[in-house]
Amino acid sequence: MGHPRRGPRRVRARGGQRAAARCGVGQLPAGGRRVDAEPPRGRRGPETLLAPVLQSMLGFGMTPRVVMVWAMCLFPITLAAHAGLSQTPAELAELARAMCASRLRTLRTIRLPAALPAVFVGLKQALPLAVIGAVVGELFGGTEGLGFVIATAGTDAALAFAAIVLLAAMTIALHSLAKHAETLLVPWIRHTTS
Repeated sequence: MGHPRRGPRRVRARGGQRAAARCGVGQLPAGGRRVDAEPPRGRRGPETLLAPVLQSMLGFGMTPRVVMVWAMCLFPITLAAHAGLSQTPAELAELARAMCASRLRTLRTIRLPAALPAVFVGLKQALPLAVIGAVVGELFGGTEGLGFVIATAGTDAALAFAAIVLLAAMTIALHSLAKHAETLLVPWIRHTTS
């Protein structure tokens, strides 16, 4: 059985990242409009400042931490999905129009599969942010998890360093899992890239 403090963070990181992925991909345009993939001005504010605000608004517990992870993961996933949709090959979009495919069918059969490589780029960028968001949530008012261990380590540098090494290993493992999922769900990408 795993370490008792790792389980809740995994739940927060996965829950927040899944919610961000759903929201990010759910905001994709259904039509053939081109979406600008540039980040809006002023967006790169420090999301970590949300932690105390979320803690005071939502109280203690899992909810503010999941919302923190969601807030940190939403933008990279949404940006990557929009960029992927804007890069749908024109020949495929024309083919769908020539075959009188509905917008929904075009989205489902042509645009989303063409955007999947970019979506996976966003997911892989969001995974470290999910871990960071979970740790920041644990630092502010957490009673468990590696962020709590780091915050309460005091002068025990070995304990804090061990927690940081575990976080790094967890991030690398999550990235490897995302790469494996990409290999399974987007098998054609191996043949188109070197």
